[in-house]
Amino acid sequence: METRKEEPKIRIVCGTCGSDDVSRDAWGEWDVTAQNWVLRTVFDYAYCHACDSETRLEEVAVEAP
Repeated sequence: METRKEEPKIRIVCGTCGSDDVSRDAWGEWDVTAQNWVLRTVFDYAYCHACDSETRLEEVAVEAP
């Protein structure tokens, strides 16, 4: 039996200040079967609520406890 390796967890943070209080523009679509909104498309625009401005997002590894 093959052991499956878990991918390392990441945080998405602001490239300017390092805050994880960030968001991206996206389109959601109503799924009638699931009776819930599902993400359809994520756009490039990113915003940092801590900086109160547009930003570039970065991935940072989450350290194990």
